[in-house]
Amino acid sequence: MPDAIGVDPNGWWIVAVLTTTGLLVGLCLQFIPGHGGPDSATTELFEPPQKLRVLPSIAIVTVLALAGGVSLGPENPIIMINVSLAVALLARFMPMVPPRLAMLMAAAGSATMHALGQPPLVFSIPPSTVDPLDLLVGILVACGAVLIGLVGVFALPVVHRAFHALRSPILIATLGGFVLGLLGLVGGPITMFKGLEQMGELLSDPDAYSAGDLVLITVVKLAALIVAASAAFRGGRVFPATFIGVAIGMLAHALIPSLPLGLAVACGLIGMLLVATRDGWISLFMAAAVSGDIGLLPWLCVIILPAWLLVSRAPELRIVPKAADAAALPGGT
Repeated sequence: MPDAIGVDPNGWWIVAVLTTTGLLVGLCLQFIPGHGGPDSATTELFEPPQKLRVLPSIAIVTVLALAGGVSLGPENPIIMINVSLAVALLARFMPMVPPRLAMLMAAAGSATMHALGQPPLVFSIPPSTVDPLDLLVGILVACGAVLIGLVGVFALPVVHRAFHALRSPILIATLGGFVLGLLGLVGGPITMFKGLEQMGELLSDPDAYSAGDLVLITVVKLAALIVAASAAFRGGRVFPATFIGVAIGMLAHALIPSLPLGLAVACGLIGMLLVATRDGWISLFMAAAVSGDIGLLPWLCVIILPAWLLVSRAPELRIVPKAADAAALPGGT
């Protein structure tokens, strides 16, 4: 469309599209039955099943956000929809199956279908040769990524309160879209969307990005994640956090060229995903998958320990909802 009307797709068009996306999402949150389900800032990767009448609204607002360039991933809504459908169907036709088992079956099915349908984490990163000094530097990179992620943790409740002081889902999401547009204008399209294809863009030519470029990308993407999660958009935090971890790892490699790129990326991923998920297994799996080097796993099992100690005493990257607040607005926004 920007080509057809002769405008720069990297200029004000980004602000216009994201602001429009925010307006459309806000209208859906206000008026569509189900109101988009629970506020994504308050949800975890695996949540209790929703009522079936809520699911269409979750799907609609998620598709709008993903298509419009909002910095959230599809994983939370997809798992929530699949879990809710599985629990409802099994409760009707196989009531002897416990709801929790149905939830686990649906989550495993979603992950398997995603993996078999299109392997999403295949990047060309040279294999890493690791020595003891690299291990020490890797620990520092992972801990540094944790500290960067914790900036977002402490910023999230402040930004969330600021947006939700507007009270109206339409105003919250529209203003959120406008702010995301400004961030996209500063950081460029690579800082938009869920981050999977953008990870591939980063890793396809690491030398194309200076340390300054990577600092800007990291800061803008982290800010975009916090704004998107705070402004009533629906989506997960794992994919954007993975992108941020990759950018941090590439920054470490740019500053310390002797540090293998694969190890640096894996360490950055571990730190950010520990903050985003509070799950060591997911963090290790994603780090090994993105780096593409299974030989790094023994080293990563050591590197993750100090990073986990930092995370274990910190708050979650999530708003813990209060009952009164959850009922205040349509959809708990």
